[in-house]
Amino acid sequence: GQLPRECGVPEDRSGFLAFGLWLRPQSVAELEHAIENLRQTAQAFDLTVETGNGTLIGVQGRTSGALAIVRFCSLQGVQAKCAALELQNREYLKKLDLLRHLLEKLDQPVWARDAQGRIEWVNSAYAHAVDMTDAGVAAAEGRELFSAQTRQRLERDRLAEPDLHEQLPAVVRGDRRIFDVTDVSSDVGSVGIGIDLSEAERIRDELQRTLKSHSETLDQLSTAVAIFDPDMKLQFFNQAFVKLWSLDVAWLETQPSNTLLFD
Repeated sequence: GQLPRECGVPEDRSGFLAFGLWLRPQSVAELEHAIENLRQTAQAFDLTVETGNGTLIGVQGRTSGALAIVRFCSLQGVQAKCAALELQNREYLKKLDLLRHLLEKLDQPVWARDAQGRIEWVNSAYAHAVDMTDAGVAAAEGRELFSAQTRQRLERDRLAEPDLHEQLPAVVRGDRRIFDVTDVSSDVGSVGIGIDLSEAERIRDELQRTLKSHSETLDQLSTAVAIFDPDMKLQFFNQAFVKLWSLDVAWLETQPSNTLLFD
């Protein structure tokens, strides 16, 4: 038999069997894999493949005795529309799997909820945060990272704003941590990601303590010291500086510029 010319399929035997010449790469891979399984294990198949010019073709694989038979047929009308939807659905599922694979590799907990607010999917980082080793089990059991009170607050805020960005507390392995949470929702559910700020907060606190220690040391010096930022605004001064110029401390704390100070 022959397929319609508008399909862009070669009519000669050798050209037709060179699937890579007239099918899209993804369709070639799926078809060749299906044919191999048909020949080796008699696994029947029904596929929709796409030609180079975008035409959809139905492909059926069956066995008859010792023969492996593959039938190509042109799709028309409702069949063509259904095949297009099926192909589009497969592409969306593959993209979703790829996105989930990426989220699975993140060190930050990620979660998805259904329209009723129940946990539907979580990544491994989320599972570890709720003391679980398996993300699938954590999702199935509905393990929650945040307390009931925090979730109620989140739900309340979501009514006013579907796209949220808040800092929320959670207890992870016995330690209280602060997560920078981004949560987006629609009528089908919501997804969120939490970035643990605890380490950053620890480093910030340590830096503040170090700066305070340095300031106290500089304040004990008999030499006048003043520190300005890149915009030449006064950021620090010690008591010797105040005494040397007999300046008003309240005025110095307004962070005057270097030029204004010398004037």
